[in-house]
Amino acid sequence: IFKARIILNPRGMLMDDAMSSGNSLKETVFKYFLKPIIKKSVFCFQASSRIEYESIKSTFPTMNVFINTLGYQKSQKKKNLKVSPKEKYETKQLIVVSRLDKHKNIDLIIKSFINSKCYKEGWKLKIYGAVKKTDYIEYITPYTFDDLNIRNIFLGKFINEKERINLLEQSTFFISASSSESFGVSIAESLDSGTPIIIRNNTIWEEYIKIGCGFSFSGNQLNDIFNELNDISLDSYKRMISLIEEKFRPISWDDHTKIFLENITKLGI
Repeated sequence: IFKARIILNPRGMLMDDAMSSGNSLKETVFKYFLKPIIKKSVFCFQASSRIEYESIKSTFPTMNVFINTLGYQKSQKKKNLKVSPKEKYETKQLIVVSRLDKHKNIDLIIKSFINSKCYKEGWKLKIYGAVKKTDYIEYITPYTFDDLNIRNIFLGKFINEKERINLLEQSTFFISASSSESFGVSIAESLDSGTPIIIRNNTIWEEYIKIGCGFSFSGNQLNDIFNELNDISLDSYKRMISLIEEKFRPISWDDHTKIFLENITKLGI
């Protein structure tokens, strides 16, 4: 086993924002325990994005790192025709599907939604991902659950894949405000469901934003996007969905495997 060549894909967990979130002992344990083990046992890293590549290189400058975006299998099922683009548009539903972690910035999404007052125009924000509802408390302060309810904000528990896809197909936009995202399965699922996205501008999905499949933001600009939601016409929204259906071509798992094999061959494995 000590002769094995280990290739590690940390899936964003070694990026600065991920390392600094959660338990305060995380960075210390990594620095004095895990980092020396990784340096001694890992042969090379596989990064899922350029940002992750640069982050790994800053921590392990002498180690081999190659980029290989994760594969995604597009749904082969017939598209759900029960929810038309017009119905999705008129639903005014924003959905967030995410585990609760500080770098996911759930608190920023809630704060921006409330500050924009778009709930007064009928917009709804639905968030799913907690094990129990009380897990949300640290992310909603200074608001209470009642404060959120009257502002059309719904906080739900973890949902399975089928429930997630159904909600994505029915929603107007999917939102991710994560500070660090090496891939973003929920973003891929949203595009696969024909739902436009609102994401931070540091992900591999930015190319889809540039062609018109949604919006991206930096810093605290999410508030500005919420303020402009009512300015989006039905025709513009339909155009977003058409572009998603036309342009969404994620790397397949076969392509992912091919890139992986090519890279490890170059490294002499």
